Amino acid sequence: MSNYREILFKHLDGIVLIPTIIGLKKTNILNSISNKISFSINEINKNNNFNVGYLNITLRTLRNCNLLEFKEHKYYLDSRYKVTIVLQKLLITLIT
Repeated sequence: MSNYREILFKHLDGIVLIPTIIGLKKTNILNSISNKISFSINEINKNNNFNVGYLNITLRTLRNCNLLEFKEHKYYLDSRYKVTIVLQKLLITLIT
C-alpha cells in the first residue's frame, strides 16, 4: 500500500511541476537561477517586473518538491534560495 502512495504522490508532484517549470522557462527565470549559486526573489525581480506573490508561490512549489534549498529571511523577498542537484540535472536537460 505504501508503494502505491509513493507512486501516486510522485504523479501528483509531476502534475504541479510541469506547468510550473514551463512557466519558469518561458519567462527565462530558469536561465537566471541556473547561473547563480543562490538568489532571492528581489534579485530575480530587479530586471523584470514579475508579480512577486506568484513568484513566491512558484518557488515554494519547487521547495516542496526538494528542488530548491531555502534560507528564510525576515523579509520574504530577501530569503535565499539555492538550486539542488536534482534541479541542476533537470535544468541541464531543459536549457540545452
